[in-house]
Amino acid sequence: MNAEQTNSDRSSQKARFIKLGPGEGLETRVNIAPIYLLKAGAAHTDGQYSVLEVSVNHDVPLHIHDTADELFFLLEGTLRVTFDDEQHEVGPGSFMFLPAGIPHAVKTVGETVPRLLQISVPGGFEHFIEDMVELQAKGRAMDLDSEEFREFSRKHDWTLLGSAGSADPNADEPQAS
Repeated sequence: MNAEQTNSDRSSQKARFIKLGPGEGLETRVNIAPIYLLKAGAAHTDGQYSVLEVSVNHDVPLHIHDTADELFFLLEGTLRVTFDDEQHEVGPGSFMFLPAGIPHAVKTVGETVPRLLQISVPGGFEHFIEDMVELQAKGRAMDLDSEEFREFSRKHDWTLLGSAGSADPNADEPQAS
């Protein structure tokens, strides 16, 4: 590799630099803020991963990502995460790795709206969120229990396993994590 190629590679890598302040996110196809703030998307990471700051203002029912791993770092609030029939209550500073193919659900706990960093590997989860927000803006908010939503979620490698009320499938006490 000659010096010109090295400088070109360095310039290309330098162009990928992202700096965002508190409460800032990158522009998306449709506005997903303030619930979701895109920090780095598939377009910025050669499809390797996506990073979103998420305000978890609703429970997420039991589901599976067929190919995407998820990583959560909880910034504030408390969540009850069901992972393969085990419940874990997590607070600020907690980290969870949710590998692809394992059922999981998320339930908010307490008065504070939980806020977390979500990393999806490979990238592209932001497109699921964009598509969902776009449908809602067109007045087509989908019932999570409908076949329409199940078809929509499958398109994005997201399979709903239970009903909309299945974010907390067991009444067991959560495990300390």
